[in-house]
Amino acid sequence: METINPTPISIDLVGLPEEAIHVVESLVSLLKAQSRLPASKARLSSEEWVKNLEEWAASHPRLDHVADDSRESIYAGCGE
Repeated sequence: METINPTPISIDLVGLPEEAIHVVESLVSLLKAQSRLPASKARLSSEEWVKNLEEWAASHPRLDHVADDSRESIYAGCGE
């Protein structure tokens, strides 16, 4: 993994739901942690990857209904 310039970069998350912001923060934390590992440790085995994914998924609240991920619901109120 190559070293990236440590200059801070900002990402505009204005208007995103709180849950989406938490997902982005989690992903950035994981990527930062992974980039600090030696190259030989940066790549997880498939078992480790699945374990991490399942732990990440379990850390989110369960919905008692099916989430509406239709195009109409995603873009509702966006001026279409």
